[in-house]
Amino acid sequence: MLYYALANQKYKYDDQMVTWLRQEMKLNEQLQVSNDNEWDAAISAWYTLVSIEQESPRDLVDEFQADNAIYPVGKVHFYWPKS
Repeated sequence: MLYYALANQKYKYDDQMVTWLRQEMKLNEQLQVSNDNEWDAAISAWYTLVSIEQESPRDLVDEFQADNAIYPVGKVHFYWPKS
């Protein structure tokens, strides 16, 4: 869903998605992924870093936190594009 929100394209893992992520990350050939699991990890880590670097990232946990939510590992974040 994150890929769709950012690229406005359906998720179908292929070389085009790898190329898109390389361009977004400004890494060119430095990003090497061999399967969709590695790609998912890369986009998640990259978007988390981008969101943390922003002054006011959109955090869905803050927006939709239930009063009875349980977080056994402490505070969590779910960063999402603003639009």
